[in-house]
Amino acid sequence: MAKNFIDLEELLKRTENDRELMRDLLTIFQEEFRQRHQALREAVESQNATQVVVEAHALKGMLSNLAAVEAATAIAELERLGRNNETSRFRSLPGSPEAQRPVLRLHDPADFQGEKGRRRRGAGIRG
Repeated sequence: MAKNFIDLEELLKRTENDRELMRDLLTIFQEEFRQRHQALREAVESQNATQVVVEAHALKGMLSNLAAVEAATAIAELERLGRNNETSRFRSLPGSPEAQRPVLRLHDPADFQGEKGRRRRGAGIRG
């Protein structure tokens, strides 16, 4: 079974068990993730440190808001490398888009429908 990338218990706390808010956060993430991830991939491939910092910082914030601690930490390291202009290390970093195989699979925000505070088993982001 795949590991959850989101700490669902923490996300429930942050949203005060509000399933609608959780759905909204996941929907926004789904809408923006692919574009940001692609932009980060392109910045890494072109070794554009400035753009890596911009995209990694945005992704780090998105992942942190969803209580995706491990993913946010990996992206933060990529951001740090960009800030230090260590472009030669971009592709070798485990958290870099190039090294991330498989890519995060997103579950439908509808997984969070139902009574406030009650969550469905298996909902969330998995890899």
